[in-house]
Amino acid sequence: MAKLTRNARRVGRLSGHTGDTPAASRQRVPWRREPLCAARPDKAAPPVSPVTASVSRRTHASKYSRPSSPPTKAKPTPRHARKPIGGGRRVPPGEQKARPAGRTRQRGTAMAAVEVPVIDLRLAGASQEESARLRAACERLGCVRVTGHGVPPELLAEMKAAVRALFDLPDDAKRRNADVIPGSGYVPPSAANPLYEAFGLLDAAAPADVDAFCARLDAPPHLRATVKSYAERMHDVIVDVAGKLASSLGLEEHSFKDWPCQFRINRYNYTEGTVGSPGVQTHTDSGFLTVLQEDECVGGLEVLDPATGEFVPVDPVAGSFLINIGDVGTAWSNGRLHNVRHRVQCVAPVPRISIAMFLLAPKDDRVSAPEAFVDEGHPRRYREFNYDDYRRLRLSTGERAGEALARLAA
Repeated sequence: MAKLTRNARRVGRLSGHTGDTPAASRQRVPWRREPLCAARPDKAAPPVSPVTASVSRRTHASKYSRPSSPPTKAKPTPRHARKPIGGGRRVPPGEQKARPAGRTRQRGTAMAAVEVPVIDLRLAGASQEESARLRAACERLGCVRVTGHGVPPELLAEMKAAVRALFDLPDDAKRRNADVIPGSGYVPPSAANPLYEAFGLLDAAAPADVDAFCARLDAPPHLRATVKSYAERMHDVIVDVAGKLASSLGLEEHSFKDWPCQFRINRYNYTEGTVGSPGVQTHTDSGFLTVLQEDECVGGLEVLDPATGEFVPVDPVAGSFLINIGDVGTAWSNGRLHNVRHRVQCVAPVPRISIAMFLLAPKDDRVSAPEAFVDEGHPRRYREFNYDDYRRLRLSTGERAGEALARLAA
């Protein structure tokens, strides 16, 4: 008996257990490989509330804990018979009330990412089917993802490195990126958006303005070359997207080459204490459309789905661009294109970078729907307005989520 006890203690020491540990807890735990997404910051789990954690322990114990007895496969409960968490009765579909616009799920509950249509720009001009998909996505959801844009992946990576170098500049250097029009220069963290800061450039379509932007920040030659090349390629992309979108609406050969563009690079200064907090408040873009290069390592962008009235996450896809329709796009199309409401949420305790190119408005700043979009069945919905005045209206009223556009109804 003494020999058996000594052997048992020896086994315990080798396995990391003491002889005083109960036998039930000395079961051998098989090695488990971490999931591939575990090292990716954009897949970090949000903070879990005590209620959610309790539910998670009850419903997922077999996945995350060591079973004390051989598991038995439970028979799934029919959906209609499941009891809601927190008690009460399950409301039949016919008695459910519609959610108000902009309502989101409670923190700690999962949200399925919206399936943003993916359009190949190389096909959108030649394929009627691809053009119809481009139009449908911009009319219903207000955003679409594009591939086949022709920007080399090496340039995308170089630009991200340049962006990080710019944000490492001291504050006094950053503030030399002054406004040309309100909100077009450096944006420091504020009370409304304490985690957000950005550089801005107007007009990104003008090489002289790009040179001036780099000169103010004392950018080294290699960084200047990267920014200039990126601005040129992104201007080509945004003009191409706008032209093919206009063609899908029936307006052929409409040129956007002389429309000013605003270039904005964004950083969200996330930490462990900010996970679950808003990175940027809900807003629409003020211009015609936006081409966004996302951070493929860190998600957090959410768009309002008009069909459900809920914000849903948009997962980043490396090598693609996300297109967002803005307020000018809605007014210019006589209400056909949908100006998408969106926001950014902190989902991981690491900085998030994004790079946006905005196609703003016609060169003379006069925004009006072309006559081709106005007829007896589609009367003019918005008065002609000046784009600079509209930007000031948004800033002065604080109506930055499309509400200001309603003030210009015809």
